[in-house]
Amino acid sequence: MSWLSVRLVVVALAGLLLVGFSIPRMAAYAIVAPLGHVREALDQGMPIEENRLVEAYEKLSAALAWLPREADLQQDRARAARRLAGFSGEPNSAKVTAQDAVMDLRTAVAVAPSRSFLWALLADSEIAAGASPASVYEYLHMSWLTGPHKLSAMRIRSRIVLAHWPEMPLDIQNRALADISIIWASPAFRGELIALYLDAGFAARAAIREEMSRTDGRLEQFDRVLRMQVAPAG
Repeated sequence: MSWLSVRLVVVALAGLLLVGFSIPRMAAYAIVAPLGHVREALDQGMPIEENRLVEAYEKLSAALAWLPREADLQQDRARAARRLAGFSGEPNSAKVTAQDAVMDLRTAVAVAPSRSFLWALLADSEIAAGASPASVYEYLHMSWLTGPHKLSAMRIRSRIVLAHWPEMPLDIQNRALADISIIWASPAFRGELIALYLDAGFAARAAIREEMSRTDGRLEQFDRVLRMQVAPAG
């Protein structure tokens, strides 16, 4: 066999291997292609009907059968599971629990450990599944380590820490306050922060006010938005 023939065989084999490796990915993403509206709603925190979530969960499960260690698919199935587990009444047809979201997110952070949002979402999901706040300290630290200024992660971290303020050590409290200060600079999320503030305990609210007072005019700005949000309609 000539050298040219050998090269052609090698090229052909390489092409077949590439096609073979790409088939699972193409198949998986073809399955979830119709879910764009659901995935967008998950990104934006918008409400989604239960039947659409069940359909999304089943399609994501089918896609993960092709790509069992795809972090994006694990993340989306976990977010769908979190929503489904939150519906009251009888278990839905997908029989999804909060622990299912935890399992998906544990796989996702093993595959993509540099994603701060995944670490924060895992911490939140663990608590939703019944874990103690103390058990998620490591996940929160990993989220700060991998994405200290990732807005999507900061929003989750702030919510967790404010909701469990007395159980959080001082270093985590201080990091959460730094997150809150950065989030406040984005006007789109100020209403969300005010809602967290109103739900928080006295110590957490006092800490937020002290953090806001560190920047000239910010506490006054915070109070203006607070008054607007709690003012009775009409």
